[in-house]
Amino acid sequence: MSSDDTSGARLEPRRVLVGGFTILFAVAGYLAVRVAVAATGLSQELELAALPAFGVAGVVGFVVLVAGVVPPEERPSEGE
Repeated sequence: MSSDDTSGARLEPRRVLVGGFTILFAVAGYLAVRVAVAATGLSQELELAALPAFGVAGVVGFVVLVAGVVPPEERPSEGE
């Protein structure tokens, strides 16, 4: 195996960390709302409002995480 090709997948640690923590925050936040609704008898509407909010946060975290893993040369440019 030749060591000439060292262009393998290069992680961008900052994006990977931010994306990963955002996903964890989204899951933990939604679960905390579910626990609070179940434990205190709060309105189910609170849980229904939290689902899209934390869902969007999770999707943003996933996109940032993937952007940190995909090499820049494989990302689509604005001209294409």
